[in-house]
Amino acid sequence: MQEINKPTIETFYIVKNENGKVKAYGSVTPDLVMTTGHPTILSFIDRQLWLNQLEIEGIEIVKAI
Repeated sequence: MQEINKPTIETFYIVKNENGKVKAYGSVTPDLVMTTGHPTILSFIDRQLWLNQLEIEGIEIVKAI
């Protein structure tokens, strides 16, 4: 089991399965814990680096107005 447990600052993540496919993404704030049964969590404290990696993975984030 992989987790991000109450990080000191907001932490952005990308979760991948055994085949390297993105299964989830989001952020964890200092009052939360995120756990996953998938083997890989890529974590970022820089939001722009996280967005860049999502784009590399073929995921487009559309901002709400």
